[in-house]
Amino acid sequence: MSSSGHRRSRRSFDYGSSSSSSASGKSTRASTGDTDVPGGDPCSKRLSGSLSRGGSPESSYPSWVLLNQFGACRDGFHGDRTTSATSRTSNGKQVSVSLELVEPPGTSVLIVDYPQAQAPSTSFPQVIAAHRDVVLLDIISPGSCRASDGHDHFVYQASSSSSSSSRRPSLSPLPAPPEIVLMDQENMGVMPSTSQDQADDEDPSFMVAHLETSWQCPGSKPSEATVHMFRSAGSGEWETFENLRVRRCHGGRDLWWWSTDAVVPYQGRFLIWVDYYRGVILLDTSSQSEKDAPPLELRYVPLPLDKDAVSTDPDDIELGRGQPEESRCVCATRDGIKFVSVDTRHCSSFGVGHLGMLKWKHTFWVTTWSLREDNGCGYTWIKDATMSQGELWAALDSDSERQCIPHMTPEFPVVNMENPDAVCFRLDDDDDSDDDDPEEPAWMIEVHMKKKALLAATAYSKKKCLNGVKVDEGTIKSARTDSYDHALFPSELPSYLDGKH
Repeated sequence: MSSSGHRRSRRSFDYGSSSSSSASGKSTRASTGDTDVPGGDPCSKRLSGSLSRGGSPESSYPSWVLLNQFGACRDGFHGDRTTSATSRTSNGKQVSVSLELVEPPGTSVLIVDYPQAQAPSTSFPQVIAAHRDVVLLDIISPGSCRASDGHDHFVYQASSSSSSSSRRPSLSPLPAPPEIVLMDQENMGVMPSTSQDQADDEDPSFMVAHLETSWQCPGSKPSEATVHMFRSAGSGEWETFENLRVRRCHGGRDLWWWSTDAVVPYQGRFLIWVDYYRGVILLDTSSQSEKDAPPLELRYVPLPLDKDAVSTDPDDIELGRGQPEESRCVCATRDGIKFVSVDTRHCSSFGVGHLGMLKWKHTFWVTTWSLREDNGCGYTWIKDATMSQGELWAALDSDSERQCIPHMTPEFPVVNMENPDAVCFRLDDDDDSDDDDPEEPAWMIEVHMKKKALLAATAYSKKKCLNGVKVDEGTIKSARTDSYDHALFPSELPSYLDGKH
């Protein structure tokens, strides 16, 4: 598996609100002399300021973004003529979706406007998945006659065809999915799909898939699974593929206690379901755009775990599974699939035995891995780089312009989609205690794993409401704050808005 593609700079963009600033806080740029970053921008320049909606297409967008899980919701219409797309909910209400795009390591926000009515107090948009030019989102629509508790799923698509550069983004409602899909949205993924017979001037299509599993304990039949799939260019209904075998899982033993933590699309072809305590399940969907498509095939690839770490139920009696995405991430980049793990002395490790961890001089280590084909018959993880606690602190303190970036264990890692050696993290002095100070900002940072250098940092206020701030900006701030304890969705959607694909 090889490449996908993206880039970053130090700019903020606000296409989804009436203001042209990001309403996010302050940002800084490291001067690292980083002119030869493998897989990255040769100049790695980060321009300051903001751009109006009438800016030059060549400079109007970042090439990739980090989408917050929770979006903003506003009354009336505050969208723009560039990113906005409209549709109707199942109860007939018109909605418009637009975006506030911010250069990583800053975070971006999806915004839902209600042009003709007041936004329902319970209508909180949520990003479920994103890949290339598509975003799968969920909006709760009170009063819906659906048997889905008011959940409406939409796919926002920013693609423009080669024959019509003026094509606007679209917002497509999905038919009500099977009940199991609604109960288990963590297993849903989305990606664009194009048939070999599709003409250039036809509307772009997409695919949504859900993996249904029942691998909860030893003795079950975990080597079989069910995939529910919706194809916009298909019958218009959800399809179900049952009794699918999962290859290379040792008769199912590797899948006991499976629980999906993330779904990662790759190359517009693969969907990858991830259990951060187990491994990944690959689904190759390329054949599904063809007539008389062959049966779907699933393949299991273990993460670089200690064997003892996957032999037992990871659930804690009191805490359950915990939140593994806080310290681990599988990402799609232009250089392939990457895995990041932040290991501490108090958590199960990846590639390091427990006795080895007791000898650590540092509180944590960050390790990155790449998924590579193994002689054409399988996949294996190759270690790329490591960074210790001391190396990260030294990077944060290396620039005299840096002020008050906390020395905290990095959380919610995401690999830069263009530069596989750069990783974004959240730093937050929030220990879940009652004396957490909302005056102290949360930080998003980006570091170069091999050069041990800080590339950029952005601070966000943790206050949900600020005196004198506009209502629409307040909802964007709240969306970011509500998303702090959740994984981010890397997306190259802006490059499609920019007409670069």
